[in-house]
Amino acid sequence: MPKIEAHCVSPFKPMSPLENSPTDPAATASPLSEPLLDSDAAAALLSVRRSWIYEAVRDGRLPHVKVGRHIRFLRADLESWVFAQRRGRLF
Repeated sequence: MPKIEAHCVSPFKPMSPLENSPTDPAATASPLSEPLLDSDAAAALLSVRRSWIYEAVRDGRLPHVKVGRHIRFLRADLESWVFAQRRGRLF
C-alpha cells in the first residue's frame, strides 16, 4: 500500500508578539480557568437584583455566555465591565 503524506496547513494567521500580549485583564487568564457564574451569583457579585441582570443581558449591556438556553458569566468579564463603568477621577 502506498504511503500517503498529509500536510497540515493552519488556516489561522500566526500572532505577532504584540498581538500575543493582551492588554485586557480578562484575556490574560484562560477563559475557563474559573467556574461560570449563574445569574444569582452575578447579581450577588454586582450587588443588584437578578431582574436587573436579565434586563442588562437582554439589552446587550452586560457581557455573558449562552450555554444552551442558560445565561452564564465569567467573573473576569464582570470585573472588567465594572472597571469600564467607573466614572470620575482615579487616583
